[in-house]
Amino acid sequence: MIARIFPYMHLRRQYDCYPPTAFLLATLTALAWVFLRFESRAWRPLLEQRQRWYPHVANKAPSVGDPLRIALQSLWLLMAKPMPERRHRSKPQWVQDLGQSNQRLWERVALFLNGLPQQANDSETVHAGKKWWQTLSPRQQHWLNYICAAVGLVLVVVCITEPFGYGSQLMFVFLLWAVAMVVRRVPGRFPTLLLIVLSIIVSCRYLWWRYTSTLNWAAPLDLVCGVVLLIAETYSWLVLLLGYIQTCWPLQRIPAQLPADTRLWPTVDLLIPTYNEDLSIVRGTVYAALGIDWPHDKLRISILDDGKREEFRLFAAEAGVNYITRSDNKHAKAGNLNQALLKLDGELVAIFDCDHVPVRSFLQLTVGWFLRDPKLALVQTPHHFLSPDPFERNLGTFRQRPNEGELFYGLVQDGNDMWNAAFFCGSCAVLRRSAIDDIGGFAVETVTEDAH
Repeated sequence: MIARIFPYMHLRRQYDCYPPTAFLLATLTALAWVFLRFESRAWRPLLEQRQRWYPHVANKAPSVGDPLRIALQSLWLLMAKPMPERRHRSKPQWVQDLGQSNQRLWERVALFLNGLPQQANDSETVHAGKKWWQTLSPRQQHWLNYICAAVGLVLVVVCITEPFGYGSQLMFVFLLWAVAMVVRRVPGRFPTLLLIVLSIIVSCRYLWWRYTSTLNWAAPLDLVCGVVLLIAETYSWLVLLLGYIQTCWPLQRIPAQLPADTRLWPTVDLLIPTYNEDLSIVRGTVYAALGIDWPHDKLRISILDDGKREEFRLFAAEAGVNYITRSDNKHAKAGNLNQALLKLDGELVAIFDCDHVPVRSFLQLTVGWFLRDPKLALVQTPHHFLSPDPFERNLGTFRQRPNEGELFYGLVQDGNDMWNAAFFCGSCAVLRRSAIDDIGGFAVETVTEDAH
């Protein structure tokens, strides 16, 4: 019993913990037994299912940070873990009637807002305005656009700098909300650009208020703290503004068609770098690469083994792919790729991490743009994962909510395309070999070869 309450020797023998770590964990365990009374029946289900509730702690050797991990996980279990459904008494009839009336009201509002764009487009006033606009010369149209832009800019400045009372501020917020609710239902890019403008107006109005009305010039300490906070808020505003500029006009390109004559298709070196991953992981990637729909005489698959493992060499020979290794592991993955390029001469280079499985049509969906644009250097495709990330696993949102990859690959990368740019993310990408050679190979100055 003493060994269970104060497991110092168990931690030393079973997990080879350092004496200070074992003593600290044993002391905390003893305190928990004394104050929480782990011997009671109430704790038994939790202790028996610790593998389920604390998997990040139960599957590894104890460490100094485990008490903090257990405390944070316990807090999350108490506050965020979905509880089993309980039986609720039926609501009074008047509450049910009120809820149904409220639902019908919002349905009517939504129906009205959805119909506004079409009604406005079909109105006689809009048709008359379009006809009048067509009667103007191009020069007159340009001048009218400039005048409208100048008037709009003046109104924006007034909205940003004019102080409002409580009632006026409430009306201003309601007006912006109403405009946003209407324009978001209009098809095309105009709603997105208008919502960006509204967001910038609101954020600029806040910054104007912060700069002109919130700094306490009479107290030096308050002024210093206020300026530091204001600088941080200004930085956040700049990040917001640059983010809007970056993603305001995504191109949403579709795959370019390849020539019907496969003899015109370029040669591709498909590289699969690996270091200490198990062969069972790499095998699936290699087999999927072998199944890519591309002429066999124009596709060369290479395993880049920085682990120098005999079983990988034998597997490569069995699968009919190249096996490339080197004498050292200098510069990690970037060095591995650069060393392999010295032995290859394909026109294009496709790269897959050893746990990324390419689809059969990967090259046919990506290579067409290289033939259409001789200056194109990189096509980066999204990464999709079969298993949830820690947030998706803990919150139970896997494949129910879009993850952060949807934001990055679906909006940020597509927005970068408008500025003739893209992030190289290290895998699932095709690069032009001549472009890689022009920059001296993959970057080795950092610990990662991507994001350059």
